[in-house]
Amino acid sequence: MESVPSSIQSSVSLLSPLEAREKVRKLALQANNVDVFFELIPDDLLDNFFSDYKMLVRHKMLEEQCDNIREELMKQPKKADD
Repeated sequence: MESVPSSIQSSVSLLSPLEAREKVRKLALQANNVDVFFELIPDDLLDNFFSDYKMLVRHKMLEEQCDNIREELMKQPKKADD
């Protein structure tokens, strides 16, 4: 995972909770998977304002990935048992 530039980390502590929430939402929209999401959002931002947010987002994104895999498997033709 890439480290977050210190300029971003230092600006995180200056954000109000509302500004932090808006920043997380904007960054989350840029992410196309769990790994990118956690690379984009500084840990300080999540830790300071959303203690369980990281875990909840990871769970939700993994849940969606599982649903997508399940849907793809259901679309595949069933093999006849020999």
